Formats: sequence, C-alpha cells, structure tokens
Amino acid sequence: MKQQLTEQERFELMIYRMQRAHETMKEALVMSRESFYNAAVNRLYNALVLK
Repeated sequence: MKQQLTEQERFELMIYRMQRAHETMKEALVMSRESFYNAAVNRLYNALVLK
C-alpha cells in the first residue's frame, strides 16, 4: 500500500522536480548548441512533460 505524502513532502517533491526540469532544460540547450537536436528535443520532452 502506498503511503500518503504530507503537505511538506509534496512541497519538497515539487521543488525537487522543478529543479530537475530546469537542469534538464539547460542540458537541452547545451545539446542544441552542439547540434544534437534529437537529444535536445528528447531532453525538453522529459523536462516539460514527464516531470
């Protein structure tokens, strides 16, 4: 059975996921500068949709 998160835990999880999404978007920018467009799109998809 899954344990319910407290309000504080949900808030901390939200902050963590936002930070990871931001880092992933920075990775995508680096990849696009180096002409790795497919990898950059994949990173952006993960940052924006899955996080």
